[in-house]
Amino acid sequence: MLKILIADDEQKVGWLIEQTIQWSELKAECVGVMSNGVDALRAVKELRPDIVITDIRMPDMDGLSLVRQGKEACPECVFVVISGYAQFDYAHTAIRYGVADFLLKPIDAKELNDVLRRIAEEQYKKTNLHEQYVQEQCAAKEREQKARIIVRNLIKDSELSQGTRECMPARYPNGVWRCAAIRVEQDPQNCSAEAETFLYSRLYGVVQSLFDQMAFAHLALCDTGYLLLILNGPDEAEMERIAWKKIHSVMLEEVRGFGGTQTVIALSGMALSADALCALAQEAKGLLRERLVEPETWLIEPTGRKRPDAVPLLGKTELAHMENATAVLDAAACREILERTFSFAAGTASKDGAAACAMAEMLFDRYLKSISKMTFISEEERRADQDQWDLLLRNVTGFETLRSVMTQFLTDRLAYYRKKKEQMDSRPVLLAKNWIEAHTEQPCTLQEVSDHVRISPTYLSTVFKEETGVNFKDYVTEVKMARARSLLTNGDEKINAVAQMVGYQDVKYFSRLFEKIVGLKPAQYRKLMR
Repeated sequence: MLKILIADDEQKVGWLIEQTIQWSELKAECVGVMSNGVDALRAVKELRPDIVITDIRMPDMDGLSLVRQGKEACPECVFVVISGYAQFDYAHTAIRYGVADFLLKPIDAKELNDVLRRIAEEQYKKTNLHEQYVQEQCAAKEREQKARIIVRNLIKDSELSQGTRECMPARYPNGVWRCAAIRVEQDPQNCSAEAETFLYSRLYGVVQSLFDQMAFAHLALCDTGYLLLILNGPDEAEMERIAWKKIHSVMLEEVRGFGGTQTVIALSGMALSADALCALAQEAKGLLRERLVEPETWLIEPTGRKRPDAVPLLGKTELAHMENATAVLDAAACREILERTFSFAAGTASKDGAAACAMAEMLFDRYLKSISKMTFISEEERRADQDQWDLLLRNVTGFETLRSVMTQFLTDRLAYYRKKKEQMDSRPVLLAKNWIEAHTEQPCTLQEVSDHVRISPTYLSTVFKEETGVNFKDYVTEVKMARARSLLTNGDEKINAVAQMVGYQDVKYFSRLFEKIVGLKPAQYRKLMR
């Protein structure tokens, strides 16, 4: 078995690398995670690992020094360098020292495992285990492919095919099946997708380790926002003896050090056939919604009670009102609608997580429907809103918290989009003003300027008056006369030349207009200013 050593001054990053590596597939083990170069070099000398994965910037001894001295102490050791800096001198030095690869942060799991897989194959070629390693790699890929098929069917709530059922690892094919959906939660006021990914990478390893020690065939698979655990035992009594309290305690201890606030386990019912796994998986996933109304509960099991439909929980016109408020980007109206809707539904939804979740999702769908019609909101922004809302919903516990978090999120987004629209509405005006000031020698007609800023003359005229308080024609005249005053004061051009330089071919018309606005004829103004 290959020995891999990890060195990174950020402990969380080191652990993340450890969780990212596909150990069983590589037939490798982690012999240590070091936080500085000195300890890592000592481990290289004592443990003589096959592969060392090291960051460049570390205290006491940097990664490049570790590579150089590590190669001297253990020539057969292969080094992989990870850096947050895409700088040629780092890469050049690392290659000169004989590193196998140079990877950039943030670490891409597939890229890292591809590199390690290549190195492992090269290492095994040096031994008589190469053929066995290749065979095991093929078997691992086949198992991984089968696992993807299984989870895809389970998550899509479709039926498992006969072939897929035969792929299911079952120590007790005639025993009992059960699914558990496991979620790690963050503070909804301070949650992020990046932190969630890291927390689940930690949780996944813990769950797998816990159930490897039990007498149940299992398959733990990650989905967005929860882990799906499939259990197979000899009978219901044995399944009931699983110590969920102890499992929860171990999981919670693991994630609390990384910003997790709680781990939740939702258990499905039991079935005597793998044919029921789709229904069991959906049942377990659905039960996670009960955290919306049971914030103190970490173990959720089926109750058998009938769940109310979400539609009657909403007032007859509340969904339409929500859509209308969003359409005009009215954050205050949105807040009022949400307060009224949550108050109306509190009697029922505050006691049923599925109903509360459905109600919130229906309101959010109306918000999303409205902003999808707004051309100034990009597809990336809409997708980000959806992703952030999904993240918040996964981390909210309690009906009142749901009310507060949803109200804050939607009103903040509407305020942001209103400000963006105002800025975008003013942009054509700014472009028009800049163009006019740069082209005073031209007529600067409404059609000419609107063509430049690529909007219709009618719309430009309207937003120009709204933004500046003066109509378009008066503004053009004002700019031209300001330019004329400057030329008359600082230049020696004749009056007819000044007229042409500010876009008037008829000098008499220019003189009359100048006198009307300034109160003096051009010649009088020049004499006065000099």
